[in-house]
Amino acid sequence: MDIDKIFSLFNSESGQGLLTKKSSTRVEDTALFHVGMFRKLILNENFFNKGLGRDFPILKGIDVLSEIVVFHRAYFYIDKVKLTEELNKEALKFFNGDELKVCFKLSIHFFEQNEAYEKCAHLKKLLDFCEES
Repeated sequence: MDIDKIFSLFNSESGQGLLTKKSSTRVEDTALFHVGMFRKLILNENFFNKGLGRDFPILKGIDVLSEIVVFHRAYFYIDKVKLTEELNKEALKFFNGDELKVCFKLSIHFFEQNEAYEKCAHLKKLLDFCEES
């Protein structure tokens, strides 16, 4: 396959070289991905809980287990977002809205119950930034 022949079908040169150059940035390493995954996991916690309950109806306390898994995995992503980097601030501004703020508040509440105050402090900084933006 000749990339140049494909791009020659278009009048614009804007796409030339995109497929031939190796990008050192993976999508999974971007702040947009981290904030988006945090938001998605928290908002879909109910679906995850129902899915586990359906797959493992015998287990008692599956709702607590699913909550632990979801909030810890969501924190795994949002912990990579630091306010010292401009791209991280832009990612927060991109997703900023009531849903993201609710996700931060739910996460803070979860980690307060588990006495993980360092995580609460990080989440609170991000929530404050979103409320100020």
